[in-house]
Amino acid sequence: RGADGRPLVRAVMDGQQQQQQPPPPPAASDSATERRDALAYRLQRAAQLAVEEVVPWFLDMMPPAYWGRMTTESRDRHVQAVAALRTAGGVAPELMLQSADIDELVFVRPGDHPGMLQKIIVNELPMDRSIQRMWCFTSMDHSLALNVFQFQDREIAPERLAEAVHVLEAHARQAEGGEYPMDLLGLLLRNSKDTDVVSFSYDPDAYLEFARLYAGVQGTETAAASFRQNAAHGEQFKLLLAVPNVTPRFLLERLTKYLAHLEMNIDSFDMANVDDPGHGEVTLCSITCTNLDGDVLKLQTGEGVETFLSEVKRITKWVDDDVLDLMLKMKPSEQLAGQESNRLLKAEVILAMCNMLHGVLSHHNPHAFSRTRIFSMALDEVVLPITLGIARLFLHRFDPASLPSEDLIEAERRRLEEEINKVGVDDARELLHNMLGAAFATLKTNVYLHDRYALSFRMDPEFLGYGHANVGQTTPYGTFFVHGRRFNGFHVRFADIARGGLRVVTPRNAEQHSIESTRHYTECYSLAYAQQLKNKDIPEGGSKAVVLIEPHVYTELPADTTEFIRHKAVKAFTDALLDLLTTDRASKRQEVDYYGRPEILYLGPDEQITPQDIEWVVNRAAQRAFPVPAAFMSSKPGAGINHKEYGVTSEGVSVFLDVALKATDVDTEKPFTISMTGGTDGDVAGNMLKILWRNYGENVRIVGICDGTATVEDPEGLDMQELLRLVEEVQPLSQYNPERTSSEGRFALADTQEGIFLRNTMHNRVKADAFLPCGGRPGTINETNWQMFLDEEGNPASKLIVEGANLFINPRARQKLFDEAGVTIVKDSSANKCGVICSSYEIIASMLLSPEEFMANKGKIVGGVLEKLQELARREARLLFRQHMLRPAVSLPDLSVEISNQILRTHASITQALEDLPKESDTHGMLMALAVEHLPEQLVEMGLDRMEERIPQEYLKNVISKSLASKIVYKEGLEFVAHISDDALGKVALDYLQQEQRVEDLVQEIEKAELPHSKEIKELLLRGGARAAVTPEL
Repeated sequence: RGADGRPLVRAVMDGQQQQQQPPPPPAASDSATERRDALAYRLQRAAQLAVEEVVPWFLDMMPPAYWGRMTTESRDRHVQAVAALRTAGGVAPELMLQSADIDELVFVRPGDHPGMLQKIIVNELPMDRSIQRMWCFTSMDHSLALNVFQFQDREIAPERLAEAVHVLEAHARQAEGGEYPMDLLGLLLRNSKDTDVVSFSYDPDAYLEFARLYAGVQGTETAAASFRQNAAHGEQFKLLLAVPNVTPRFLLERLTKYLAHLEMNIDSFDMANVDDPGHGEVTLCSITCTNLDGDVLKLQTGEGVETFLSEVKRITKWVDDDVLDLMLKMKPSEQLAGQESNRLLKAEVILAMCNMLHGVLSHHNPHAFSRTRIFSMALDEVVLPITLGIARLFLHRFDPASLPSEDLIEAERRRLEEEINKVGVDDARELLHNMLGAAFATLKTNVYLHDRYALSFRMDPEFLGYGHANVGQTTPYGTFFVHGRRFNGFHVRFADIARGGLRVVTPRNAEQHSIESTRHYTECYSLAYAQQLKNKDIPEGGSKAVVLIEPHVYTELPADTTEFIRHKAVKAFTDALLDLLTTDRASKRQEVDYYGRPEILYLGPDEQITPQDIEWVVNRAAQRAFPVPAAFMSSKPGAGINHKEYGVTSEGVSVFLDVALKATDVDTEKPFTISMTGGTDGDVAGNMLKILWRNYGENVRIVGICDGTATVEDPEGLDMQELLRLVEEVQPLSQYNPERTSSEGRFALADTQEGIFLRNTMHNRVKADAFLPCGGRPGTINETNWQMFLDEEGNPASKLIVEGANLFINPRARQKLFDEAGVTIVKDSSANKCGVICSSYEIIASMLLSPEEFMANKGKIVGGVLEKLQELARREARLLFRQHMLRPAVSLPDLSVEISNQILRTHASITQALEDLPKESDTHGMLMALAVEHLPEQLVEMGLDRMEERIPQEYLKNVISKSLASKIVYKEGLEFVAHISDDALGKVALDYLQQEQRVEDLVQEIEKAELPHSKEIKELLLRGGARAAVTPEL
């Protein structure tokens, strides 16, 4: 106790009201009283001596920043704590001070050393609190460290805030010879919290530099940093860092871990979070460090500082945890001597290759090439020098600053092959040979871009091929792979100009993630192949992107939610693609391009992509100098056609369903039943419910529906108004009111084993006239479980399936269900094609119209697009069932593939014929008429005079050739083109176009002549005149 009787230190302090210890118990005897008094005297004397020793030392040794940033109450508590430690005498205990409201934690440590702060952050900070600010102070004799963490904002007296602002503004007016831009300071002041303004007023130079950094990163996801060497002490430097939208705890863990690894002692550390309105927050860090291990990073040179800042910026936000851990293992040693340079890049390359190869290798032997074992083999201490050699060779191949000769590269490749062949483990040899192959199959990479978000590879498509897909065995046109923090991503396309969706897969646990990883590339390939078949009506070929996110231990913190991590992965993946697509010269100077041609990718929304994602991607494409950035991703919420808002995919599915119901003798004028997968809050399922009600009213009965949250079944039909309520409120099935089911109905949440079983088997158990898979994972029905769709008598749950979701049923299962149970299946590449057609129209609109023009006419444009989608769906649906009537032994999925292939084949032949067409050809008007015919009426009215000027020539050529190809196949059928050779098909198609024009002229003459039976003659001419006219040419 001090002279005022107050306790000097307690385990927990509130800093305001110091509680008095209870009075001593009554004396049991004189001897007990004497012992008590003697003990009290000794303790009081020890405390007094400690205070007399500590206070002068504390006043002399704590740095000036400490006195400016800490309140009087905080300083008193800290002195009391240090005095209590001294009272203990002869030991160096550690102490944590906690305010009563848990607003602040203070960690008192006897001295400082590299890694001390990291241990506190990792081991002692509570996981459920978000750090608002942090200060770390070291006494000038390095015998004491105070680390202060605050979890809430504190009120600042107005006069104190005004004084701090005055200090900062006065300093700014004198800075840089009076030329400092005051608007930068004003921007940061407006968005800083009061506590941080006051705190940084004691270091105004840092705050002014932060204002520059903040202005540079505001509204972006790119970190910025600056570095200043201490002129008086060369081994000491100050690092300022501004990182947007990062978890402060994550940043602190990574940064302190990195600095400790470099033997850099943290002398002071100030951290604060600043608002970035509309975009999140920016975390500001000011760190003063002393380099205790010499100048390993060559921080005395500009190149060394640039490398250091590049690593710091990426480590604090974008680098994967495993990459950082591997990098930190690469300290110089006898075994790895001379290989420590570019450690971060090598670690990234190694782990990226391991992730890329997992699916391919696991297909050969899933146990030998599990993810865990692949990493273990690659990083084994015997193998690691070879692994590092592969990474080093990869970096040499793409080093824009000092590209080695091809002879040197080839010599190093042979040397590595010899070393790999000496490895005694067969599996390790196969892995290393594949990693070396990947190094040479890479055509372009962003590995040397300083501010990249992830590591991307443009691969030779032959390297990964078709994986182990069972939907096709065609080598893609192009393949990209991206490895980033907590995710991997593939993009596969089957044509130079291609379009397809970007989807995100989020497994719930490590086991499920491992399964998804084995089929990651195959799923992406299969979806892209299906998209290629689906894109038969539009100028773009098929593509797909799939991002697989690693499971995470989520907390209640906003930055640890699945949404935050998913958004971040989408940003990193798309930006890494843009690194390889951009025309920005600064980026191009940092890459070596073995592909040698410009590439343009077009993305669309798929599973787990939100309007927020789309808007960010398009804006980022504009910042990165992507040609026509509005075209990079479709379904924009503003000057775009949002798929979910307008139900474009479901409109096509509904047309195929309607034609199929009639073809299978289901009378829609009477009640009929539907079962479906997909949530009421989802795109395809939610809109499908609205369209079914619009088209059929009370005649449609939904007897079963399930999503990731619940299953609802009722043989009498679910309450349609309750389902539509969930759609309108964007609520999942878990919010369905169970009281709206009949006595025969059932509602089950998917949060128990029974509930999960009911969800996973609903499509097999519930009988319905038609089943609509509008959500669910690829291969849900496959060759191992298709029999579950049949009951004990061999009857299917539904005789008709219309696939709203991609690859819900795999090809072998489709064939089995057709052969064994006669199930009519309308394949995904036909049924749900309208989503991508809409995206294509949106992109053409962005080429022809300004955003303002689009928005002013959006209602009419969207209406015209929906009419065109229904028309294209109906043309294919009618051809599909017409062909099935002629060839009933052939399944609809096979006919669907045949229709796509024949259109694509005809398109390719027409494209070549257009290349060979003489420049003076008089067919230009007819060809442009095809482009006009392809577009919705409203786009033609507004953009006809701009088409040839604004639509790229190759794109316009694809519009023409696809339009003519689909017109011929849909009208004349498969047989007309199937037996024409590729060489002749293009010429026949162009002749057909001319003969079609001739038929129209003849029809007009017949109308003028008023011949008998003119109506029948015109009908016959229009139906088969063009075909008959070109037949002799065959």
